[in-house]
This record gives sequence, structure tokens and C-alpha cells, in this order.
Amino acid sequence: MKRFAQVISIVFSPIASLLTMTGLFLFLLAGKEHFLLTAAWLIFMCVVVPGIIYVWLTKKGKISDFDITKREERIRIYLAVLVAYLICLIGLNIMGEIGLFNALLPIWLLILVFFLVTLFWKISGHTGMVSGAWIFLMHFFGTEKMWWFGLGIVVLAWARVYLKKHTLAQSIGGIVMGILVTWIGLNFR
Repeated sequence: MKRFAQVISIVFSPIASLLTMTGLFLFLLAGKEHFLLTAAWLIFMCVVVPGIIYVWLTKKGKISDFDITKREERIRIYLAVLVAYLICLIGLNIMGEIGLFNALLPIWLLILVFFLVTLFWKISGHTGMVSGAWIFLMHFFGTEKMWWFGLGIVVLAWARVYLKKHTLAQSIGGIVMGILVTWIGLNFR
């Protein structure tokens, strides 16, 4: 059972969620005129830069484990990702990629909320990012095609609690924040 929980936790990590959503947005929303430039910018700012920062913080001993279990260790990485995504958003706006800008803005807001919450309380980034991704999938592909994805979120929350990475309240808090912030970001512009 522990191995199953670990696999679920890795497959649905915040990093995997962000990579998946970034790729999905790129292929659904990027303009054809400057696709390669947009793809390079998006991948560099939203994937490569946060990845480099994560590795650097880990090598410096500022992050002690893959899941960044200690709340205090999350603050630097959230701040770095917020800055990288903000620069990415500015670049997308300059390039005229308004569809991508509008899709990434709720992700930036979600990361901002998680950063602010993390200053005071540990919240599950796993359940938050996956819940946010679920709302995006339902927004783009319809509720009738994506409702089942919600069941996976329940399994993920169980895995995070089972592995003692989060309490039930932290996992549920991540789900609620992921859903609310993403829904608000998509519906109130």
C-alpha cells in the first residue's frame, strides 16, 4: 500500500501538474505565428527556471527532501516560482499571447495564494495543483468528460495523508484552495 501511495504522490506532484498544464496550454492556446518562440519562452520560464532553482536550493541544503516537507523550506521555492511566472506572464503579454496569458494568470494566482498560506500554515501543494488542473480541464474540455478526474484527487489526498506528508486538513485545504482560486481566476477577469 505504501508503494502505491508513493507512486500516486510522484505521478501527481505539483511539478508534474505544472509541466502537464504548461504543455496543454501551449498546444491549445499558443498562436501559430511565433509558436517556437512562445514555446521556448514558456518552457524556459515555467519549467527550466523553477527546476534550476529547485535543484540549486536542494544542493545548498535549503530543501531537505523531494516533497519539501518542511513548511519553512517551501517559502523560497514558492517565491522563486512566483517571480519566474510573473516574468513569463509579462513576456507573454508583450508577445501578444493573450490566450496563454489568461490561462497562466490563474496558476500564478494559485501559487501566490499557496505562498501566502505557507507563511502561516502548511498546505498540500499536491492536492492544490492537481485540483487546479482539474478545474482547467473541466473548463477546456467540459465537466461531462472530466468529472472522473476528481476521484483521482481523493486518491491523491489519501496518499499524502497515508505517507504522513500532510494532515487531512492540509490535504483538504489544498483541494479547496486549488478549486476556488482556479475557478475564480478563470471566471472573473
